[in-house]
Amino acid sequence: MWPDIFYALGQKIFSKKLEAFFYNLLTGVFKGRQYKPTTKNDFVDLLLKLKEKQDLSADSSDGLEFDDNVLVAQLFLFFVAGFDTSAVTSSFTLYELAKNLQAQEKVLEEVDAYLRRHDNVLEYECLTEMPYLEAWPRICLGLRFAKMQVLSGLITVLKKYRLELAPGMKREVKLEPKSFVTHPIGGIQLRFIEREGWKDRMFRSSKSKVPS
Repeated sequence: MWPDIFYALGQKIFSKKLEAFFYNLLTGVFKGRQYKPTTKNDFVDLLLKLKEKQDLSADSSDGLEFDDNVLVAQLFLFFVAGFDTSAVTSSFTLYELAKNLQAQEKVLEEVDAYLRRHDNVLEYECLTEMPYLEAWPRICLGLRFAKMQVLSGLITVLKKYRLELAPGMKREVKLEPKSFVTHPIGGIQLRFIEREGWKDRMFRSSKSKVPS
């Protein structure tokens, strides 16, 4: 709410190492495109177009220069919102399944049934054909993209593995209070146990799908 106070106290949300990694990575992308929009028309291009126009339409942007720091900040936020949240959701889903073997069995049956119906091809239909696995509360602008990321990742893992809590992993976790995105203190440790016959569920290219 009061960023000036936050920074005046020397507080930081992310480590210097993480900041340096993304800064070097993204400024390398900008330089590779010579700070000019390309025909890719992606989020980087959108920001480079705004930089050309110096268009920052917001009350808090008065006097703010559209430099590399601003560009990197926007892209980093886009990355955190679109990737880290989905990764955390997937991690906690696997954690809960490892604790609840009955629920895990239902999910494994649903995954296997989906792959049988689609000849072991992972397709967009997984968004609507996995009612038990996708039954979590969610609402955001990137809802459909997030669901696709999470479900495709979970199907990829669960077609091959059963899950158990690793030795020493508690059934209740404490959350890191200083984390920008929800993270458990100490992380989540799981055992991945190969399922019998998992090779029969190997993904195939959608081009090789047998017509129904």
